[in-house]
Amino acid sequence: MLLTLMGRECPELPAEVLFSDIEIHILNATLIKLTDSLLLDDAVRAVAKLGGYIGRKNDSPPGHQIMWRGYTTLQIMCMWAEIVVGSSG
Repeated sequence: MLLTLMGRECPELPAEVLFSDIEIHILNATLIKLTDSLLLDDAVRAVAKLGGYIGRKNDSPPGHQIMWRGYTTLQIMCMWAEIVVGSSG
């Protein structure tokens, strides 16, 4: 719930406020937006897209259920990334 609310209230904050380094790396790869600084708004929208949010022009902001689905998917992706990096190194 914090993720949804902070994304709406403080979209200009850096994503590092709520996301770990590996989460940001995965979200950057998901967004195909390889920049040094990812804003909280970009990260929240990326998580929402992982949860099935389409983000059309007239869509309301993503809700808690979509964010939950997206964050669960992100956590699974992060676990797999850690397994792959750990087994290759």
